Amino acid sequence: MTTWQTISVWPYNVASTMVALMCASPVRALVDLSSLRLVSCGGSPLAAAVVKRAIATFGCEFFVSYGMTECCGKISMSMLESAQRGSGASDFSEQLETVCTSGRPFRLQSVRVATEDGAVVEPGNGVVGEVQCRGPTVFDGYWKNPEASANSFTADADVAEEEDRWFRTGDLATLDTRGYLSVVDRKTDMILVGGENVCKVRFVMLATSSTVCQTLVF
Repeated sequence: MTTWQTISVWPYNVASTMVALMCASPVRALVDLSSLRLVSCGGSPLAAAVVKRAIATFGCEFFVSYGMTECCGKISMSMLESAQRGSGASDFSEQLETVCTSGRPFRLQSVRVATEDGAVVEPGNGVVGEVQCRGPTVFDGYWKNPEASANSFTADADVAEEEDRWFRTGDLATLDTRGYLSVVDRKTDMILVGGENVCKVRFVMLATSSTVCQTLVF
């Protein structure tokens, strides 16, 4: 952050883990970040409490992006649209709710959420499923690894063309009625608690609650 002040940085992109570290850093109170106009982050899900803290810490526009290399880097972002800004825009609570998501997919991307048995999740019902996508920015497969490639795409019975297959990201998320994703975890990172699969972000939400003094996860 001292470097930001020295060279008057105004746009910046950081890893999600760095956001939490910078928000908690004692250096923040000693530096001038008034040059900042836009900060974005990605790499892992962020709890809403951390996003709110980041907005207060950086004092500028902030948004979350979601993506992976297999999809040319980006799948979605939570940057506010023109209709959500200026006069007649949505209220602050709705704007904040939007920024706290993983964003709406880019136009070239078709994205859906599906359950373990392959059923497509209806937007807005709150069910967590795997993010699946397809489109011209999705890769064809892994180099010289046909088995991994085959396992990474759906085998929908009604799909005739190879380019119409859905890529299975391995990420778990919900999808709201506006088309915004909220990624909660990786399928392989779920934690078994009392016979129930719990995503790590739930622990982060618990740890950042104002009513919790101390937490320990192992």
